[in-house]
Amino acid sequence: MKVKIMNLEKTIFEGKAQSVVVPSRAGEITILEDHAPLLTLLAKGEILIDNKRRIEVSEGILYCVDNNLIILVK
Repeated sequence: MKVKIMNLEKTIFEGKAQSVVVPSRAGEITILEDHAPLLTLLAKGEILIDNKRRIEVSEGILYCVDNNLIILVK
């Protein structure tokens, strides 16, 4: 799936990924290919991309549709 993670100043990550784990306000969510459409708020924690790359976030919003994952973080 295509993944784009950005804040107000720059794009933090842009590329393809098999899995992305995010800290939502309701708990940890794993996003895989063909995930159902989703819009959710993120909590403070760590985004994990393909079990390799880690990105610390304080909060944000996630939008997932048609194998496109967009994450706006603070």
